[in-house]
Amino acid sequence: KRRRINERIDCWVHRLGLQPVADRKAGSLSGGQQQRAAIARTMIKQAEVLLLDEPTSGLDDLNTRLIIHALEGIAERACICLICTHDRRLETLTHEVVDFNQFLPVEGHLLALA
Repeated sequence: KRRRINERIDCWVHRLGLQPVADRKAGSLSGGQQQRAAIARTMIKQAEVLLLDEPTSGLDDLNTRLIIHALEGIAERACICLICTHDRRLETLTHEVVDFNQFLPVEGHLLALA
């Protein structure tokens, strides 16, 4: 129902601090605002599975904390969330961490350069 969708939109716009820019086009937003808007759009849909690729890439601590706070709420509902990231700040969200560096062979020529 449209009314329920509007309620969810209002909730996520408020929760992610997007009220001052809610009527602006995404292209005119800062990087942090765009990331938060993308998370809001995702959360509004109430998907059963979320696939997030670097949701905090390049963001400062404040924007990252806002996104972490938003993602903490998905634990309250039956939702699977897979996050691919290099950002260790997101580890507080996890039930399990899979570090692919432990499973992938190291490229020998990179060791020489390091």
